[in-house]
Amino acid sequence: MSNSDERMEVASTKPAKRKTAAEIRHIHKEQQRIAREGSAETQEGAHAYLQQWEEERDAWKFNKAKQNWIIRHLYVATQIPEPQFAIALKYFSVLTGKLRDSLLKEARLVRDPVTADSPELQQLRSKALGVLPSHVTKAQANSIKKARREARIAKALKESESGAAAKEEEED
Repeated sequence: MSNSDERMEVASTKPAKRKTAAEIRHIHKEQQRIAREGSAETQEGAHAYLQQWEEERDAWKFNKAKQNWIIRHLYVATQIPEPQFAIALKYFSVLTGKLRDSLLKEARLVRDPVTADSPELQQLRSKALGVLPSHVTKAQANSIKKARREARIAKALKESESGAAAKEEEED
């Protein structure tokens, strides 16, 4: 390729699109949020929130931000280790409403193959069960971990539901 061909090729490529100020602000805010969420203080605050819920319910106060952090990081074992995960299962088992329904739906997807009717859901289920291709990306591996934790949540919620039903029968 001659120099003139190279110049023509360079000239024919479009210049890179510049980001607007709003796009830059959005990216910056997202980076700050990610840094804040991953910080040790945020993680410790969520762990303390769960501990206080379990041990001192009279002094415990609901905190939507911490609950949302726990939900977002529930499937990341490095963020919520096993002791806190067990407490989180108890915490979410007493929830009612749409949040509980969505957590149950996600957990049942892994447990019950009948609900996995779409190709995307079937793929997620097969990944969760360990039927994976040899080339697994980091994102896919994380979704597998998430699916396995969802299965444990579903099991704990089912046990809590059956325990509540047994208590009702005893009371009758």
